[in-house]
Amino acid sequence: MLKEERQQIILQILNENGKVVATELSRDLGVSEDTIRRDLDELAQKGTLQRVHGGGLPHSPAMAGYRQRMEQNPDLKSKIASAVIKHLSAGQVIFLDGGTTNLFAARLIPPDFSGTLITNSPAIASTLCAIPAAEVICVGGKLDQEQQVVTGAVAENFIRSLRVDILLLGVCSIHPRAGITVPELEEASLKRLLIDKADRVIALVTADKLGTAAAFQVAPLNSLHLLITNQTSSIDLSPYSESGVEIELV
Repeated sequence: MLKEERQQIILQILNENGKVVATELSRDLGVSEDTIRRDLDELAQKGTLQRVHGGGLPHSPAMAGYRQRMEQNPDLKSKIASAVIKHLSAGQVIFLDGGTTNLFAARLIPPDFSGTLITNSPAIASTLCAIPAAEVICVGGKLDQEQQVVTGAVAENFIRSLRVDILLLGVCSIHPRAGITVPELEEASLKRLLIDKADRVIALVTADKLGTAAAFQVAPLNSLHLLITNQTSSIDLSPYSESGVEIELV
């Protein structure tokens, strides 16, 4: 079997099972584990899977740039975002982490909402200016121009001074075993700090991000209190609920 054929089979198994295990691939394809590991490494370099210990997981669609992600499933993101509004109350301190679905949520917060709204996303901060009753705080620091979020030491130092009632966490990838993961190290560090500073963590996640992984872990799955996502028959949600995360489907 040619290498290209073997790697195509690996991707087919990944698509069907949501993961690949190196020892199983070695057995089923009749090649050494070293050969399989090289295949997985090559596929990871091509961006067709996320390499994890012992195998591989699907890449998240959120690996695309911010502008491209804004064009992906806008109606679905708006529907998911609308479900979070009832969880927000006057007087709360709410942090809207960066992300396109969180931007849709920002657009749906009523103009008479009175509370404190904090964000590390310039696009979300601009949207929140349409809520005159709220106190709006934009976190400063180094701008990740690709992802359109502020990260780095300056942002983290400010966040350490916060106590947040609700965090709307921006999620790139989420998996029962890999947990919450992102492609950038500094982004992972900032999100980890945000989770630590929040009383309640809510993630607005389109179902195509479920079962996927990126390079850097933010936190285990049970760091979430509520996961709002769309109904899908292709993904088993039981591992998510069994971890203690409340799931709300739209």
